[in-house]
Amino acid sequence: MYILLLSFLLSICVSLIGALPMHNADTERMARLISTHWQYEHLDTIRASSHRDMAALLQQHVTLHCENPEDGTVEDMRMLRTQLEEAMQSHAESHLIPGAWELLAMSTNALQTLVKETIEKHKVRRSLASKLDGAMVRHLRGVFHQLDHEIMPRLLDRLVEELAPALDQVNQNFPFAFSLKVTPWSPESHDPLHFTWEDEGHADQFISEYYLRAD
Repeated sequence: MYILLLSFLLSICVSLIGALPMHNADTERMARLISTHWQYEHLDTIRASSHRDMAALLQQHVTLHCENPEDGTVEDMRMLRTQLEEAMQSHAESHLIPGAWELLAMSTNALQTLVKETIEKHKVRRSLASKLDGAMVRHLRGVFHQLDHEIMPRLLDRLVEELAPALDQVNQNFPFAFSLKVTPWSPESHDPLHFTWEDEGHADQFISEYYLRAD
């Protein structure tokens, strides 16, 4: 009987503590800690894993075409086309796409602002972790929508522009000529760019630690 009563009282205390507003916790420092964790433990992985898929999508919009190569040069043409396609994929994956993230609100400072605003809006500890996760997922959806509708079309134009000098050099030095066929970027022509977000309760751990320090 006493054990049941003690357990009941303990559950009430936990609920009350979880519902306490965040008065003493250092909001600025907590926002910095959570945003840094998200940046290096989650978002860097999301970015890196998306680079290859995005580069492949770009390459699907650019076709290298060679008209009527001379006899005896077909094999050379095929080999060179493969090398150009691999170089195009590598350039997009290693240079164009990583630089595109700088145009989006994905810096540590931007994330820190997002976290801080969410903390200040939802000061109840019990619901804060889920609110932070929800805010991050909505932010990422907006980022990937912007990528698909605004950034990727510009990257496609830039890829074609930067590929042109290499093609000119090839065409001047080989007995065949490559040309580019470019399909305009359209978000409706492929599956939406996507991401996977699983923080696995880490934000809640940081929040709990800060409450303990603030008490």
